[in-house]
Amino acid sequence: MKNLLTILLIIVALSNAKAQRMLSGGHHVSQSELHKFEGKWTYADDSTRLTIELRNDKVHVKRGTDDFYIDLIQGDYALVKSGKIIHSSSGKDTTITSGSFDSDDKNRRTIHFIFADEGRQSKRCNVIFELLAGGPNKAHWVLTNTEHIVVGNEHYDPTFSVPTNMILTKVN
Repeated sequence: MKNLLTILLIIVALSNAKAQRMLSGGHHVSQSELHKFEGKWTYADDSTRLTIELRNDKVHVKRGTDDFYIDLIQGDYALVKSGKIIHSSSGKDTTITSGSFDSDDKNRRTIHFIFADEGRQSKRCNVIFELLAGGPNKAHWVLTNTEHIVVGNEHYDPTFSVPTNMILTKVN
């Protein structure tokens, strides 16, 4: 399922980049407008603080005969509750991956990415991250479960360890 989501996000990214030919030989699909999502974003309420750091990475993709690079948003996060660090992906593998534009967003204000929830054994989730009107320093985060199939007695936890619907503020 993880591979399917990654492939789907890459296809969306490629269609948004208006790629019209087979990609090979180190071709680079640039998504220059992703820069506005880069930086440190925070959410805080009375006891919870979530900080995410997003960066624009040049990612190598090799699938079948396709061999190319594409700009994608990736990053890490930290969750603090009552002053104690609950989860931090800093220094680990990237927990925010495959961030690319929503194909329906003509204004380039919405990206989708995969989020690995460290508090749920790195459960893969989907995030819609939308810059709010009125300035580039506020964004709406909506976290949802990926589609899944439960086989046999396998247990699936539909909950998250981080807030699912919040407004974040860019701090740098």
